[in-house]
Amino acid sequence: MALFPAYSASTKNTEKESASAENTKEEVSRPAWLNIESFPVNLADIPLPSEPQHVHDECGSSTEVPDVEVLSVDTKKNKHHKKKDKLKDYKRVKTVNESVQKEFFEDKNSVRGYLTVKTLTRPLVPQYYTKFRIMENISYQFNKKRKTKRYFMQVLEPNEETADLENCKKSTDSDNNWQNFHLEEELSKRTADFNKTLTEEPNNIDIWLEYVKFQDVVQQFEQTYRRGGSAKSLRVTTERKISILDKALTDNPQNERLLQERFCNAERLYPADTLAQQLLQMVEKSPGSIVLWRAYIRVTQGSLSLCNTTAVMKLYEKGMKKFHQLRRGAPSVTVFPMESGILDLLLECGLYLRQAGLWEQLWTLLRIYLELNLAQPDSDLFKSSISVPEDLITDLEETVLNSQLPLPELWYRIEKLREAAHWLPWSSEVECEDPQRLVFVDDVSDMLHPITSPKLSIRLALIVMTLLKIPCLPWRHTTMLSIGLHQVPSFLDGVEVLLTMYYPQHILLLNDKTFLQGAINLVYGPQYLTSSWPGQEHYLEFVTKVFHSSAICLKEPARSAMFIWWLRFERFLVILDNIEHCKLPPQRKKKIKSSIKEFLKRDENRNNGLFYVEYALFEVAINQEESACKVLTTAVAAQGAAPVISIACNQKKGELCQLYRTLCEILLHSRKETDCDEKKTETKVLAVLAALVLGTPVTNWQSSVISTSEREVASNKFRHITTELLLEVSSELADGTEHLLPDFIVDWIACYGWWLLLTQSVWEAGVIFEEALQKYPSAKSPSTTPVLKSTCQREGIFESYVGLLYYYSKNNPGVYTVLQDVLHRGLQEFPNNLHLLSIIANIETTVGCTGSSWWKLTKYFQESNCLLAQIFQIFYMRYQGGLLQIATQQSYEFLNAGGPVVPDPSVKNRLSSLYNRLLNDSLTKRCSMLWRLYLRFLAEHRQDTSYHSIFYRAVEECPWVKVLYTEAVKLLPAELPQLQDLLIEKELRIHVTPDELDILRQDPSEVI
Repeated sequence: MALFPAYSASTKNTEKESASAENTKEEVSRPAWLNIESFPVNLADIPLPSEPQHVHDECGSSTEVPDVEVLSVDTKKNKHHKKKDKLKDYKRVKTVNESVQKEFFEDKNSVRGYLTVKTLTRPLVPQYYTKFRIMENISYQFNKKRKTKRYFMQVLEPNEETADLENCKKSTDSDNNWQNFHLEEELSKRTADFNKTLTEEPNNIDIWLEYVKFQDVVQQFEQTYRRGGSAKSLRVTTERKISILDKALTDNPQNERLLQERFCNAERLYPADTLAQQLLQMVEKSPGSIVLWRAYIRVTQGSLSLCNTTAVMKLYEKGMKKFHQLRRGAPSVTVFPMESGILDLLLECGLYLRQAGLWEQLWTLLRIYLELNLAQPDSDLFKSSISVPEDLITDLEETVLNSQLPLPELWYRIEKLREAAHWLPWSSEVECEDPQRLVFVDDVSDMLHPITSPKLSIRLALIVMTLLKIPCLPWRHTTMLSIGLHQVPSFLDGVEVLLTMYYPQHILLLNDKTFLQGAINLVYGPQYLTSSWPGQEHYLEFVTKVFHSSAICLKEPARSAMFIWWLRFERFLVILDNIEHCKLPPQRKKKIKSSIKEFLKRDENRNNGLFYVEYALFEVAINQEESACKVLTTAVAAQGAAPVISIACNQKKGELCQLYRTLCEILLHSRKETDCDEKKTETKVLAVLAALVLGTPVTNWQSSVISTSEREVASNKFRHITTELLLEVSSELADGTEHLLPDFIVDWIACYGWWLLLTQSVWEAGVIFEEALQKYPSAKSPSTTPVLKSTCQREGIFESYVGLLYYYSKNNPGVYTVLQDVLHRGLQEFPNNLHLLSIIANIETTVGCTGSSWWKLTKYFQESNCLLAQIFQIFYMRYQGGLLQIATQQSYEFLNAGGPVVPDPSVKNRLSSLYNRLLNDSLTKRCSMLWRLYLRFLAEHRQDTSYHSIFYRAVEECPWVKVLYTEAVKLLPAELPQLQDLLIEKELRIHVTPDELDILRQDPSEVI
């Protein structure tokens, strides 16, 4: 017996096995040496490596498995001796399944759906650590690299001829240094292009400003890839911008755009006193630059440490005096810009006095300007004695003092009472207890300068009424440019301008009165919107007298423009009262209509058709459409039956066309919703438009039917006259009356658009408006250039175009896309046009649910840096938040019977982000209205800790705004002494001093 039986058995059968090596698989699979006793395990079913595998089930059936390729293992031994604790290099056996390999493909597209496959999450997923022993028991563990997302970070396009696999792997490296190199190369190339272009064109202001803006891209690159501090990086970037602008100013020393940009950047870099010294040197070199004077005064006015009324008023006085000196002996070409500079400073000085609460000084300054430049010598037109009776104020104060309220609340209420009642200087012979009410002409006479240019008279009247809180109606973008408010970011301190969104232009009215909900709470005295504070009726009488006195002193067409403004203001008050945004006294409502009728009966006003247009629109405001149509028909008949185009006078031509257009729009917007009435209304409108173009009488327009031949003749005449009108585009400067008086070309194109809408289609009407917009130049010119008459006409065409599309889209929602596109284009050119913004508000409040998505709405204002557009976003978010709150409450009532109501924080977070962005912007951070809205937002959401810090931040940005201090007393009553000290330190108007309040609180019997 052999020592190894298995081996002996195998040797005996060697020849037999070699002879039958090619027999059947059953014989090969059962070698003899496996059947011995020393190997009892039955391994007969285990296949050899050279044969295919079979899987046997219990029934004996088999399923073939594809061939498996076994890769060779590297068995090369290390020649050196083994070292302790050293890892060996080895290669794992990799099995490749051919059937699976056929179905496998490399996923090269970034399909995000594959990333949603559920995998193990922590702590179930295993963790692996790779350790290398370095010294004794000290080990080093590799930190994981930054985990990248799936797929490559760069697109790879290797050269197939020269690149091999190893080079491809190197080029796919996603290291930041590779991307850094390419970005830095692009930035260097871009900078070189700017330098080359500016060397060739040093007077190209747009390229200079683009180069300055490009520095923000460089800063972002440095902050991302160079890892510099944000504050340090911002400072370096600002210094770089200033050096570029200084170089640009050497080639363009008097360019206003470059000066404005330099001031904005210098304000971020230097402290107020250092910047004031720099600007003083620049003003001495260029005393005729209004931009430098504005910047110099705003540095002192906007600094918490430098601001006080005496210092600021001296700067305004110094600036006006310098412009007056430069005007003396200068040619007529130089006189106009110097006098415009005086009016610019007058506007900003008036805004400062109004926001500081110094109304007595404000009216004294405005009155002497009106008496010197508009009224006749020794005229008493602007001397007013309208004031609230002192007995009424005393009774109200006693009621407040007897209410036993806390001291801060007592001071707040008495201050508001006197603020609403005292806006005129003390004129009685009785001794005045308040020394700040004693204002004399000598106190402001150093700022008085004559305005000799006739074209600036209407602008002076516009400035005076704007400072008295009377907004221009309608409020357009070109209106702000003409007045000069586009250069003053702090002009918006009340809601009077925002409420003009409810002013119906072309019979389009903002339907939802809750859009500006809570706006009336932002009113501060003196005011004319609410009767909850005294002085409303007296202030309205005062404003009406100023309207009439100014109009009497002006010549045509400025005289008609001022009276039209007054008529529109009276109608505007009635509309606000109807939608509960204004509370007029009952006597005032009855008095308005009778005063308008008396005005129309005067001999000098009987033949002015524009006054009858405003009276007819007033009848529409009080729901008297039939009476309005009769007034307009009578006015048109009085003008005669001649064609409009045959009238030589442009003012008369525009007057008659405005009559026809207003009559058509009243008929269209007052029609009923039934089909029969709609057809009758369209027939009436066509008859009126045919009378306009053919020159036929309009006495029987209600029953006349236009024949087919008359329609063809009218259409041909409309087309022919419109083509001739668009041949010549005026390049004249606007004189200021364009914002109040109608324009013949705009009204004619609007009438032609209505004609095409009713006879053909809305698309044909749109073609006419598009052709007109192509003829008139775009308004994307810099804001510092003078306003052209063609720019005002282009804005009017946009308004008419939007009004027609909105009227048609009420019954045809498919036009909303076109309407939104036209609105977007119009707001890009005229972002401060409140009529266009009101159309957006109408769309958003009528589409249902909570309106459009936020990104769809903000696309209107992405490129806009205008203040009113940004304020509109805030009120829209407030409105949307109210709707979401109602929807949340209703869903809770219907769907969930238990549990608390979970509010939606999305609107709150979005509003907070919007406030933070606007209040960090250099343009909008000086707007007191934004700070007031933000502080109210914090108070509504009970963020008391934030309120304290945000209030003092608001005071740092706007230290001269009195209303910020008075409203803070409501939520910070413990800081009343500090707030009163600030008011006294800044020399702002304070009606009740702390000592006087203590005396008022004492018992009269205790007072000696």
